[in-house]
Amino acid sequence: MYETRKTYKNIFFGVLVLIVCLSLPLVAYSDDDAGGANTGSAWAEMAPQGDEVLLTFRYRGVGNVYVTGLYDFAVDKMFLPVSELFSLLQIYHEVSPGDFTLSGAFITPDNLFRIYFNQQQVILGDRAFTFEADDFRIGEMDLFMSPLVFEEVFQMFFTINMNTLTLALETELTMPVEERTERERARSLIEAREVTREFFPLAHDRQRRVLGMGFADYNITGSFSSENPNMGYSVVGGVEFLGGDLQGTVFGNYSGDDHMIRTSNLRWRYVVRDTPWFSTFSAGQLPTTGLMVRNIRGASITNAPIEPRRIYETYILDGNTEPDSEVELYLNNRLVDFRRADPTGYYRFEFPLTYGTTQLTINIYTPTGDTRTIDRRLQIPFTFLPAGEIAYNIQGGFTETFLGTTEAERMLIHGDVSMGVTNWLTAKIGSEYIEDFNEGRPFTYGSISARVLSQYLVNADIAPDAFYRGIVSVMYPTGRSLSLQFTHYDDNSVFNPTGADQDVMLSFFTPFTLFNMPMGFRVAGDHRIIGSNSITRYRSDLNMRIGRMNVRFNYRDVLFYSDNDYSFGQGQVAGSLTYTFMRSPGVPVFARGMFLRANAVYSIPNSKLELVEMQLSRSIRQVSRINLNAGYDIRSARHFIRLGFIMDLNSVRSTSTVDVTSGRNTARQNFRGSLGFDRNPDRIVTSNRNQVGRAGASVILFVDNNNTGTFDEGDEIIPARAVRLDRAAQMQVGRDGILRITQLQSYFQYNMEVIRGALPNPLLVPAKDKFSFVADPNQYKRIVIPFYRTGIIDGRVMIMRQDQLQPQGGIRLIVIGIDNDFNEVIRNFADGSYYAMDMPPGRYTIEVDPSQLDFLNAYMPEGPVTFEIRALADGDFVEDLDIIIMPGPDVEEPVIAEVQPTEPITVPPVVVPDTITEDPRVAELEP
Repeated sequence: MYETRKTYKNIFFGVLVLIVCLSLPLVAYSDDDAGGANTGSAWAEMAPQGDEVLLTFRYRGVGNVYVTGLYDFAVDKMFLPVSELFSLLQIYHEVSPGDFTLSGAFITPDNLFRIYFNQQQVILGDRAFTFEADDFRIGEMDLFMSPLVFEEVFQMFFTINMNTLTLALETELTMPVEERTERERARSLIEAREVTREFFPLAHDRQRRVLGMGFADYNITGSFSSENPNMGYSVVGGVEFLGGDLQGTVFGNYSGDDHMIRTSNLRWRYVVRDTPWFSTFSAGQLPTTGLMVRNIRGASITNAPIEPRRIYETYILDGNTEPDSEVELYLNNRLVDFRRADPTGYYRFEFPLTYGTTQLTINIYTPTGDTRTIDRRLQIPFTFLPAGEIAYNIQGGFTETFLGTTEAERMLIHGDVSMGVTNWLTAKIGSEYIEDFNEGRPFTYGSISARVLSQYLVNADIAPDAFYRGIVSVMYPTGRSLSLQFTHYDDNSVFNPTGADQDVMLSFFTPFTLFNMPMGFRVAGDHRIIGSNSITRYRSDLNMRIGRMNVRFNYRDVLFYSDNDYSFGQGQVAGSLTYTFMRSPGVPVFARGMFLRANAVYSIPNSKLELVEMQLSRSIRQVSRINLNAGYDIRSARHFIRLGFIMDLNSVRSTSTVDVTSGRNTARQNFRGSLGFDRNPDRIVTSNRNQVGRAGASVILFVDNNNTGTFDEGDEIIPARAVRLDRAAQMQVGRDGILRITQLQSYFQYNMEVIRGALPNPLLVPAKDKFSFVADPNQYKRIVIPFYRTGIIDGRVMIMRQDQLQPQGGIRLIVIGIDNDFNEVIRNFADGSYYAMDMPPGRYTIEVDPSQLDFLNAYMPEGPVTFEIRALADGDFVEDLDIIIMPGPDVEEPVIAEVQPTEPITVPPVVVPDTITEDPRVAELEP
């Protein structure tokens, strides 16, 4: 049935195309058939003199529109409408009908122009152009110029084809309409919702297991020399255990007959998502979160969200500009919002402000074509909390090492609580108790973090009997930054290992441009006072870019003050040149993409060079790189050469190095990679990147041949990268056809979307195309997505006339998905039939376009027709989906009556006046 109907439809469409093709020569016949040389004269024979002509104009950003040209056959010339074209191209202009002038700004606000149509003169900037009278025309609705004026004055080359009545424009200039179209395209891609993104329906939640095999990262290094050959290794393992994740590291080293082995960072963690009062419990080898990080063997509990906070507050940014201006807001060079200023010129943005550094840029486009830019930079440290939120950390256990020594372990208990007081102020208080420390008393501290005037960050740490510290930092939109830190110490506590009384740290950076070269200058230093003595370390950097070469100079020194005497340390000046060769054909093959760097160190006290070296690096076939580093140490009169070869394969990363120095040669080999266990089917998956502590996913795309919704024997795997995540990850299709995603963050929720365009068969549709999942720690999460072939529907549209159902053609049918976002309009044929293909499984409604029902004064008695496309491997076919239309209650059926003969109708004579008033435009048209 379906194949027969499809054959008839193919025949119908073939006949229709044949008719159209046979009719094209008749329609396209024009002056070309007569030689095409006299297009102007031919047009004069077809149209009256000075008649308006509709030309089809197509241009980037304008589309395909009609413009009204004026053809004067007396001079055999076409004139183009200036105001209409400038409006389409969005060139700012104003028309003065009183004196027949048109003025405005061409492309840029400072490039002013004025056209005098009655004087045949054009002024553009400081240049004047004079033309003939036959180059201008004054019409009833517009002012017209010949293409010659556009070309000579505005560098706009118009081409007119009188055979096809088309108008084309070629220019090297970028018209304002193109710029605006690009801005509108960018605005249509605004992703401001990504900051506060909404998750798709959760299809795969966290799956807890008693034991689940996971990942193992390995690092093996062998050093071979005549003096002391040795080999070191480390293995980091991660599994799921008792519903949480367990991981740890084993270090080992072989040196001669000695073998040393130890463990580190062995801990178990249990995570609960989306609860404000508790999120993570950990036990094992852990770090504390106090003023000084300490390693303990114990347990901790916190309510810090497993997914770091992204949004800090709702930020409002407003201002004033010219009325009806277009205002764009960019966050970190990405367009996130767009507004149009109100009649008073006021604009206002309200958007979520995220943690970290945010570069705000406001671009204002005024109606006159002027452009203004406003830059701001905001910093929100991750220690800040939104107003009203509370975060806590509690740790307890025994110290593994105390103050970096091998002293006996000590009991430690630490806790801290932070609170967002306001949107610009966060306060924190903490306490730490260490056995046999601080005379057995708990050590209490507090801190305040504030954001002043939006961009200034102020932080104060108060630790009685230890230190008092203040930090002020700012980063300006230009890139200039300043940071100042001052610390006053109470005594020689563990927080003051150098025994200083005070110290000050300063850092300043500013970018600038000199001789059209971008440069940057940084100066930093710290000054420490110890009793009556002091020590000052300072350094400065100057970097610049010249073409493809980066140049950097560095100076550093130390100033000592003791016994009223100043002395300098070993001041050094270092300089480096870095150059990267292009990959263009003009560069020799061996040098394409090569990285070259030269470095030298000069000693100020000794007034001579101390070190010179050269480094060369080049990629080989995108999977390997060779490095060569050679230099000479003048101080020790020793030369050194290092040759390295790095091979980065999908399964392992290999690094081979050979060091040649004066009197000693060493070779090193390193292998680094990761192994992952993927179950169902059981398989060991190799990777060249660490995976422990992270998560993965095994996505099985398959054609559900037995329509069970699960992946069973006999189902066909689709080997394609046909999914998209809302966060960064690595994807690779294995030899078994399964798509494996790695480098996911454990316990994070991800949005996944199926990309039908990446499927080898475009007729396949997934059972679910948008969903979210939670990544399970230290393992591959299995995600199966069944695919089915699309469905087809067909039927007829019938209307009731004279108590009989008759086919009704020319109907627009609206098909809307009930449980998906399908929305399409289809048209039926003259015999009332219709069909639709490529419909994914789901429930739908189909109805006649309501506007057409109103025009017909009819209705659908049963309302929209509901139907369902079933998920079948071979696709579902819904036949005979007929739609009935009934006439409205106030529509009367036409009555055909017998026509009776009537008397002849006498038509009165037409009275023609003796004098006819002529239209003055007719006289103008006479030759």
